[in-house]
Amino acid sequence: MEIKKMRTVVFFGCLLLLFCLSTLAPALGEEVRQPDLTVTNISACHNDYCENNKVWQNLENTVEVEVKNEGSGDADDSFTVRLLAAAEEVGTESVSELAAGDTTTLRFSWHPTETGTYTLKAVADSGDEINESEEGNNELTADPDAEVFRNGYAGGDEPLTTFKHNTLPSGGGVLFTVGNSFYTGKLNSGDTYTVTHEVALPSGAKVELARLYSYWTWSKAYKPSLELAFEGSTLSPDAEYSDRKGTGWGSPYNYPTGTYAYDVSDFVAAKGSGTYTTVVENAGSDFFCMNGLGLLVVYSAASGGELEYWINEGCEMLCTKPECGGLTPAEATANSVFEGSVESENVERATLTTVVQSGGHLGTRLVFNNEDWTGVFDGTPYTDFDVDEEREVTDSLVSSENSVKIEAPTLEDGGGDYLVPSNAFLVLFSETEEEEEPPKITEWEPAEEVVSSTEGEPTTFKVTADQTVEISWQLNGTQVQTNESVTEATYTNTSAVAGIWNVSAVATNTETGLSARHTWLWNVTPVLNATPTPTPNPSPTPAANLTPTSTPSSATPTPLTPSLTPPTPTPTSVPKVTPTPALTPTPTTTPVPGFELPITLCGVLLAAAVVRVRQARKKKK
Repeated sequence: MEIKKMRTVVFFGCLLLLFCLSTLAPALGEEVRQPDLTVTNISACHNDYCENNKVWQNLENTVEVEVKNEGSGDADDSFTVRLLAAAEEVGTESVSELAAGDTTTLRFSWHPTETGTYTLKAVADSGDEINESEEGNNELTADPDAEVFRNGYAGGDEPLTTFKHNTLPSGGGVLFTVGNSFYTGKLNSGDTYTVTHEVALPSGAKVELARLYSYWTWSKAYKPSLELAFEGSTLSPDAEYSDRKGTGWGSPYNYPTGTYAYDVSDFVAAKGSGTYTTVVENAGSDFFCMNGLGLLVVYSAASGGELEYWINEGCEMLCTKPECGGLTPAEATANSVFEGSVESENVERATLTTVVQSGGHLGTRLVFNNEDWTGVFDGTPYTDFDVDEEREVTDSLVSSENSVKIEAPTLEDGGGDYLVPSNAFLVLFSETEEEEEPPKITEWEPAEEVVSSTEGEPTTFKVTADQTVEISWQLNGTQVQTNESVTEATYTNTSAVAGIWNVSAVATNTETGLSARHTWLWNVTPVLNATPTPTPNPSPTPAANLTPTSTPSSATPTPLTPSLTPPTPTPTSVPKVTPTPALTPTPTTTPVPGFELPITLCGVLLAAAVVRVRQARKKKK
């Protein structure tokens, strides 16, 4: 029985074995297909400039990483590729899938902030998402290492900064001239360069600032041995600015360009208008070239308006030519900010002057705030030196931080260009509200402050003003005459009765509302008669008509109390009170003041005592 069971088990085991063999036989005859992800190349470039992994400091560079699936199977799932520079992660990129034998190129943005040599390493399937036939070949290190350089042709490394920002309340102007400057070519040891500048200042102008700029280039030495004499006096630079391409890449000619600034204020202030001579000498052994000399003069003058100015200076080398490292116009842009706020609603006119060494390309773009122009740098005054002078920018002003940009042309626009922005001058001419001058009464007649006359005697008063006014005449504050749009006027009175009168002339500018006043005290005395006639009321009463000319007033002035006192700005009349005596006086007894109260109290007490005595008697009875 046991043997029979054993045979049954063996039988079914053999059937199962035959089934398994028949099922697995096709698979055993085929290779297992798996992906194998590898990094095949790493290259670093800047835009279209790719040269042995050279890239630029402080700019966006591109690192390209090629990943290939060298396995026999597809990578159907997504995986991550990681890039490192000097062991620091630059970034990661994701690949959704990669068929067997295919290659994909990934682009990483790299913005190094320091120059130097960097080892670049890329890792495919850095997250180990894919089951590969070979897991040890996912990494690659770039050869050669990436080198990061400073590219002096890029903007932003040597920006134009503000040397002076000031306001001249009384107005003035800003002059800039390059005189008879020209490009020298090489100035060898001992060679000189002479330029004259003509300065014409308006009459009465005061020199606030004068600055001489020396624009040099192509100096074989890092710093040229430039000796400068202005009006025969050797000067040292007040400020030095320079820029250069940078070493280690491109052509071997790493010659700097610069702008030197000299303070010549004392010379120009002392001499004023005239011709100024500058001589530059190469006092060294290495050559350099001169692009030109510029003289800036700021002066104040009574122009009836306020002048505000900014002087920005520097040296910013720009280039978009093919040999300049693949820079775009946006990267080859000089920026300069005119710091501070502007009350643009008060600005009548705003001008911008820009100075560019080696300009002359019509594709160069000038931008002031939100407005831009091309075709402005046209080689004026000459090819190697360009000045765009007093460009109108009034409508482009903003309330604060106005800025100017000078952008090199595109490579497609004539092959790009090389240029060196060196100055930007912003000048604002503003209205100022003049303080209104009140009128002045410059002459008056009579000259005395106190005038005397008799009743009925004609008396004339006269005033003269320094501007056209309306003159109002007042007697004791009551207007009696008006003269319009005059500079002088008279008032004559023949009817004033005896008394003291305030006579005032008020001169008013009807446009500004400002006025001036002059006042006399007029003492009118009565005429002495042989037989005086007493009057019930000794207070004088003026005649009904006191206004001989112009606009009469319905009010009847009253003379002042006859007291000769100095005139006051606001005259007032003091009525005279005259008591009227009774016709039949009746004498009366007047009690002595002060005893009424004690007498009354004594009477009350006495009456009370009498009452008490009587009550006491009644009780005894």
